[in-house]
Amino acid sequence: MNSRNRNGIVGAFVLLTILVLLFGIYFLKETVPGRKMDAYYGLFDQVSTLQVGDPVKVNGVRLGKVTSVELEGNSVKVGFQVRHGLKLSKDTELRIQNIGLMGERQLGVHLGNAPEILEPGGVLAGTLDAGIAEAMGVAGRVLVEVDSLVKTLHQVM
Repeated sequence: MNSRNRNGIVGAFVLLTILVLLFGIYFLKETVPGRKMDAYYGLFDQVSTLQVGDPVKVNGVRLGKVTSVELEGNSVKVGFQVRHGLKLSKDTELRIQNIGLMGERQLGVHLGNAPEILEPGGVLAGTLDAGIAEAMGVAGRVLVEVDSLVKTLHQVM
């Protein structure tokens, strides 16, 4: 094999490796090159275990992801992106929903019917649906109270 053929094979291998690497990056980031996204924000009292990168599902269909979670005053401001062209009305409901036994979360968007459309960059109020993390927190408080009650009963007896 002459050096010209060897150089061609090495060049093709390097090019193929770069293409596989780019495909892998886009696959892992769950992005599509050239797809436009619109950014919106939600204000919540608390967000529990919601994290950047968690899915955003619009009426049950995965159409975006959470891009930021920041404390703003006494509220938590959650930034999220959805596919460009999706029209969110001003009565759209945002809910942080539990999707797994280990506390995984998603941002659920339920489209409203109001004629007023929220512009990209707009802010919606949201709520947190109780999940396993909140149930375990309540269970811990109940156990502390039961322990205190048992100790009191033991002293009375």
